[in-house]
Amino acid sequence: MPKSLLKIIFLISTYFLLAVLFTYPLVTKIGTHGFGVDEDSPYHIWHNWWLKYSLFDLHQSPLATNYIFHPQNIPLIYDANSFVFAGLTLPLQFLTNNVVLSSNIILLLSFAFSGLAMYALINFINKRNDLNFTAFFAGLAFAFSPYTLAQALDGHTNLTTTWIIPLYTLFLMKTLELNNGPDPNQLSRRRPVWLPPAVITGTLAALQLYSDFTYTTFLIILTGLIFFYRFLSRPSVKLIADNIKPMLVIGVTALFISLPLLIPIFQLNRTGFRPGSPLWVQNEWAADLRAFFQPNDRTTFLEPFIFTAPRGTVEGTVYLGWIVLILALIALAVWWRKRNRPTDLVIFSNIKLWFFVSFSLFLLSLGPFLHLGGTDRFHIFNFDFRVPLPWIFFHKIPFIGEVQETARLNPFLLMSLLIPAAAGLEFILNQWRKRLTGILIGIFFLSFLVIEYLQIPFLITDLTAPEIYQKIADDHNDFSVLTLPVGFNSGNVALGPSPIGSLQFMQVVHEKPSFRGTVARLPSWAFDYYRDLPLFKYFLNPNNPPDSEDEDSNLARAVFTRQLNIKYIVVHRDKYLEKNLPNQKTENLILEVLKGEKIYETEFITAYKLR
Repeated sequence: MPKSLLKIIFLISTYFLLAVLFTYPLVTKIGTHGFGVDEDSPYHIWHNWWLKYSLFDLHQSPLATNYIFHPQNIPLIYDANSFVFAGLTLPLQFLTNNVVLSSNIILLLSFAFSGLAMYALINFINKRNDLNFTAFFAGLAFAFSPYTLAQALDGHTNLTTTWIIPLYTLFLMKTLELNNGPDPNQLSRRRPVWLPPAVITGTLAALQLYSDFTYTTFLIILTGLIFFYRFLSRPSVKLIADNIKPMLVIGVTALFISLPLLIPIFQLNRTGFRPGSPLWVQNEWAADLRAFFQPNDRTTFLEPFIFTAPRGTVEGTVYLGWIVLILALIALAVWWRKRNRPTDLVIFSNIKLWFFVSFSLFLLSLGPFLHLGGTDRFHIFNFDFRVPLPWIFFHKIPFIGEVQETARLNPFLLMSLLIPAAAGLEFILNQWRKRLTGILIGIFFLSFLVIEYLQIPFLITDLTAPEIYQKIADDHNDFSVLTLPVGFNSGNVALGPSPIGSLQFMQVVHEKPSFRGTVARLPSWAFDYYRDLPLFKYFLNPNNPPDSEDEDSNLARAVFTRQLNIKYIVVHRDKYLEKNLPNQKTENLILEVLKGEKIYETEFITAYKLR
């Protein structure tokens, strides 16, 4: 077996084992429990099932559905589909017939792939092919960053699939390096040497679009910053002209591969629907400056130093790690001291670029106005003010400036910062000629990083389906299922109690159309449909007393059995918030108004069949 393949197997295996550690105790219940909390997480696992079910059972596009938000046919184009993650689960779903197990395995592998991709990027920049500690350290820091682990808590498979970012950067840098060599056509007069890496770069850009729209926007920003720096370093028309061909190849490749997704996006936009966020929303989701330097409330060892931004653990976590910042500062000091003379370490050769990119991404992630300690308003000498930041100008750029969460620039920022940090670590390790001393120093930095980043026990959600859903699945007639509490959410619009991901996930078992759902960036008409439906509107808000329409049996039954085609109603009492606990009135309405028959009851669940 080639040494290069052995090295890859070793690295993936090591990072995979580290993923098991960082997500513990997920591995102990890997077939029954989903990663993260019972909100968005089960619905992301539902997406993995939906890709398989829509393509291979319904033989339809996964970009629209009437299986949630039933009976409407709603677009899923702007939802957090993460087709790359879901696609990777397909072979395992066919093999195991267990979407939870398949999703958990791919999550662990995604961490491993991210570590391997960052390792490869550092080795490319450092012009090394050997198995080295510096690149391994950077891979670990990137794969298991607090931001990525926090996103995994909410099951955001689109945002935990970060391995595309360093891999794209690697091939982009390789394309530029080959394009600007002494003789770009030295290997072939018909095919420039930069062409294969340019095609790979475009393919990775397309994969990023299929994985997440927000990261795709940030990928464009990253690319723009790299080219802007190169132009500032050597401003000339020739530099622009030289890079037109490779950038065209990258762009055309990405466009061609992305057409199956871009065409439906264009068609939906023609209806007038725009998913972009206004400036005030972006300001709400911006990173807090303090959160960059303090761990979140999930930290295992650093509890005395925690800070959680108002947006909560998932969206408020942008902690970079003290050890990463210290190593980057060491690299900055070394570069400054030796800036006018060559250094023996190759990784320092282009370090100014990555300091520039890191600082630029840091400023952009702060959003349109500075947030510090949970506020964006400051008071000095009886004067209230806000501090405007560069994102105000980026907001004006179509598509690029329309993303909602600027804090999600974090993996791009961390990747860029880890290159100087790796240079700092390389410099430190090269100061000791004794191998044992170098090993001990390396172990110290690695251990400190794990102490900073570890967030165990990792939260998991039991997705074991109650028996009633298998009984519903055994009924092969055409009908829909209503689960209570019922709620809908699109990130910007909410209707009813907060949607509970595990209840949407139960569709994986019964495979019937249902109503509840979370779909990102959905048109408002999808919610308006339910607001005035007799009795349905009461179930959306059981705190309000039912009105005459809700208690009209003929009217309610016409809506539930004919319009909505509901045959089963399943009430999960344990999923209600305490203030919304269903009372006797709810059961009476199902029994008396809808003429329902109670067919199943446990301590927390009651199911009814409509006659």
